[in-house]
Amino acid sequence: GKTDEALFWLGKAFFRSGLYDSARVTYEHLLRTFPKSPRAIDAQYTYAWCLFAAHDFAHAAPAFERVITMDSITRYAYDALARAGDAYYGLNDLARASALYNRAVDQPAFNDLRTTRALMMLGLTRMRMDSARSAMKQFAYVSNKYVKSDVVPEALFDHALAAYAINLTRDAETSIDRILRQYPTSTLAPRALFVAGHERLERNDAAGAIGYLMRGVRDYPRSAELGTTLFTLMEALES
Repeated sequence: GKTDEALFWLGKAFFRSGLYDSARVTYEHLLRTFPKSPRAIDAQYTYAWCLFAAHDFAHAAPAFERVITMDSITRYAYDALARAGDAYYGLNDLARASALYNRAVDQPAFNDLRTTRALMMLGLTRMRMDSARSAMKQFAYVSNKYVKSDVVPEALFDHALAAYAINLTRDAETSIDRILRQYPTSTLAPRALFVAGHERLERNDAAGAIGYLMRGVRDYPRSAELGTTLFTLMEALES
């Protein structure tokens, strides 16, 4: 019969080819037949990924948590925590997602990409849980500590959205101004200008709205936000 090592690589080949159901069945067989295999943790981790990649979040979440039980301190632990959080996030179980992201960011990942991603997901989860101030802290932490990370513009933008949600306009505009100053070529720059203009208009500050919206039209005439920016600018001019 096939050994655990052969089954592991067969499952890996299926997984890499996008044949997630075949990979899942292969790893299920390996884990059932060889529960004490040296490949058991590797197989459990990839098995969980098969479920996650197939958007079977209901089964992926406990499968990743099983990885954590099997391997709490070594190479898979951090990623399994974050991915279990992702699965619960996909199920809209925000409380469990938040708890797992909290555990993930408390563990050393030795990888800034994984760390910033988990921090961002923690912030988004808290924002969806109506904890805007807590979300703001996460986004601010990312944008100030990981200044060279590619996710900083997104962290600043999400910080602004969270601040607007609780009427902290000055804090929101500080983040938006930083996007415009430091990341003017980011796709988030024209979106940030639109959001700032729209929020000013919502707060009956048409003059302030016009400044942001005119800049969006002038500086980003080919952006995806141009149409909505123009429409909102017309509203502001008519106010």
